[in-house]
Amino acid sequence: LSTVNNIARCNTVLAHLDKVDDSSLRAQFEGEVLFIRAYHYFNLVRLFGPVFIITERISAAEAKQRQRSSVEAVYTLIRADLQTAADLLPDTYKDSDLGRATSWAAKGLLAKVRITQGEWDQTTADLLKDIIDHGGFDLQDSYADVFSTANELNSEILFTIRYTGGGLGLGSPFANYFAPLQSGAYVVNGSGMGYNYPTDDLVSAYEKGDARRDVSLALNYKGLNDSIVDRRYVKKYLCPVVLKNDGDVDWPILRYADILLLYAEVLNESGSTDDALLYLNKVRQRAQLNALT
Repeated sequence: LSTVNNIARCNTVLAHLDKVDDSSLRAQFEGEVLFIRAYHYFNLVRLFGPVFIITERISAAEAKQRQRSSVEAVYTLIRADLQTAADLLPDTYKDSDLGRATSWAAKGLLAKVRITQGEWDQTTADLLKDIIDHGGFDLQDSYADVFSTANELNSEILFTIRYTGGGLGLGSPFANYFAPLQSGAYVVNGSGMGYNYPTDDLVSAYEKGDARRDVSLALNYKGLNDSIVDRRYVKKYLCPVVLKNDGDVDWPILRYADILLLYAEVLNESGSTDDALLYLNKVRQRAQLNALT
C-alpha cells in the first residue's frame, strides 16, 4: 500500500511541476520523483510481474477499468524514468540537501535494471564505469562502518532511505521488527517481532572469516542471567531506541559495493574475467576474505 501511495504522490508532483518557477529546481524535482517512481515500479515488477502502470492521478472509476501491463511495458517505463532522472538530476547537493537522489543514483539503478533484464552490454558497462571513475565513491574500510549511525551518507552510499529517531515520526522500525520475538529488552528496547529470520542457506552462504556475517546477523543473544538464547536475527539495522520502532539506522538502497559487483558481472559475462576479478576482489578483501584467482 505504501508503494502505491508513493507512486500516487510522485504523479501528483509531476502534475503540478508548472507551479515551480525556478527552472533548475523544477528539473531537480522532476528527476527526483521519476527516480522514486522507477524505484517502486522496479520492486513491484520483480515481485509481481505484470502490474498496473499509472503515470497520472486517476479516479476510482478509472482505476476499475485499468488492466495490468506486461512486464516489458513496466520495464520500459522504469528505464525511461531513470534515464530522464539521470539527465535532470545534479551530481551533488549542498550539505542541507544531502540524501536526495543524484544522477549517480539514477545511473546506478538504471544499470541494475538493465542487468536484471540480462543486458550485460557496453551501455550497461559504460554506466557503471562512469560511476566508478567519476562518481567520487569508495568502499568504507570496514563493512560495519557502512551502517553506523555515526557515519551516515558515507562514501559508499549512492542512495539510502533516511531515518531519524527521537519521537519525530521519522524513525526506523527495523531494529524492533528484526529483533527476536519475545526477547524483552535484551536485544532492543520494546522487544522484537522476529521478522526477516536468517535462514540456514543464508548463514551457510558466508565463507569462514567473512567479516560481514557478524555485522549482518546474530545466531543468538544473551537473555536472563546471561543465558544464551539460540535465536537468529538480523542485526545490521540494530541501534538503541528510546521509543519502539523509532531507530536511527538508514536503509541503503544502492551502495558502491553494488556498483563494483555489477561491473564485475558485466565484465565476466563479456569474457573479461581477469578484469572482473579486480572489482570482485575489492569487495571480498574488504570483507577480510582472500582474493579469488
